Amino acid sequence: MNDLEITRLCAEAMGWKHLGAIGTGERNESNPGDTRPYCLSGANDWWQDPHGFMVCEPCTGSVPNPLHDDARAMALGKKFPEIFSRAVQEWVWRLDHGETGFDLNYHFCDRVAKMQSAKEPA
Repeated sequence: MNDLEITRLCAEAMGWKHLGAIGTGERNESNPGDTRPYCLSGANDWWQDPHGFMVCEPCTGSVPNPLHDDARAMALGKKFPEIFSRAVQEWVWRLDHGETGFDLNYHFCDRVAKMQSAKEPA
């Protein structure tokens, strides 16, 4: 599983929904009721946040990325404490045995992504 897949699966585990390429559209200034998604940059990777708002990821960069953001990793850890606890225990064990370079965020996110992947219909 690559970093993009892990990031997507972790975001979904946090309540985000990946909508994919649903079109760039154009804002119709003359019709304020037009709710079609649009992105000023022309990007096309849409998400729906846990509150139902649509987000163009390449423009906003607001989809959670716990691989590289400790605060998002902690938020994910609070949502899945048993997985986080096991990852931290392994991290501490490795530190106690002199291992360096163990990335706790990556290890934890990989576990959450595998759990989330198992939930997805084939």
